[in-house]
Amino acid sequence: MTRNTIGAERMKYLPALSLGLSVILGIAAFFILRADPGNQAAASEPIPSEVAAIPQTQTVEVLVAAQPIESGAPVLRELVDTVDWPKDLVPNGALADPRQLIGPSGDVLFAQSAFVVGEPLTGEKLALSPPRRMLSRDIPEGFRAVSIGVTNVTNVSGFVLPGDRVDLIAYEQVPGRTGPDAFQPRPLIDHVLVLGVDQFMGKQVQGALPASMVTFALKPEDARQ
Repeated sequence: MTRNTIGAERMKYLPALSLGLSVILGIAAFFILRADPGNQAAASEPIPSEVAAIPQTQTVEVLVAAQPIESGAPVLRELVDTVDWPKDLVPNGALADPRQLIGPSGDVLFAQSAFVVGEPLTGEKLALSPPRRMLSRDIPEGFRAVSIGVTNVTNVSGFVLPGDRVDLIAYEQVPGRTGPDAFQPRPLIDHVLVLGVDQFMGKQVQGALPASMVTFALKPEDARQ
């Protein structure tokens, strides 16, 4: 075989060798990049400068109800939490410091209306005393408030209180009778709702003074009795 023939044979395999070498170098580069993430990060394209950073929402600390608080209930420290609240959405008069739950004389504050869980506490819904009870809210529709005089006997020794249900009984005098049998009971109305009792309690008295008036919820036709 002549020298020219050998050269031609070598030239025939050069493309295959070049392709194989390229494959080997590509595989080697792949493993090098995996082993060194810094090279991969350097090879990545830079973030365009025109991409602006997303603005962060500003928050402030606010006191919220940690559990439901009923109207008239004392707002104790264990009933509230401190949370981060969006600054632009904070209600007017919202409280931020637990010390604001105490009055000037160290007295606890009372809820003037109910709070739901997560609701911010505001000064306008808190006061030094429970909200005044309004009789009109307690009267069922179609009923009237009617008061009658009672004694310690007819008021069951003072155990009749608002929200109770009682039976009203009238005692009528029997003509011609005297003594214990001179009066006969007559049922008037059953299961009557008690709206109010003029019971008084104070520091200067021991316990509660006996009530002299009791207010009931009665239908107009029953009230005339």
